[in-house]
Amino acid sequence: MNEKTKELLVEGAKFFKEKNFEGAEQCFKKALEIEPENALIHNNYATLLKKMEQYDRAEKHYRTALEIEPGNVQIQKNYGSLLKAKIAAAKSE
Repeated sequence: MNEKTKELLVEGAKFFKEKNFEGAEQCFKKALEIEPENALIHNNYATLLKKMEQYDRAEKHYRTALEIEPGNVQIQKNYGSLLKAKIAAAKSE
């Protein structure tokens, strides 16, 4: 991972913690432009999208992350959590 990508991930995580989701999204998108095959970036972006209740977009990024790193247990857990959230959201409609 190059330095610019690392900076964007750190900044995106900071924005996420501050609930500045727009800022976080911009950072993660820029990071993906630099390294589109980075599972960590896809995972972090998907986690943000889940928090924003954009479940379909989040699922796309979790699936991409798992294609890149199929054995990554943390991504698998995060994806499972997303699926539970999608089911709960569908039941409440």
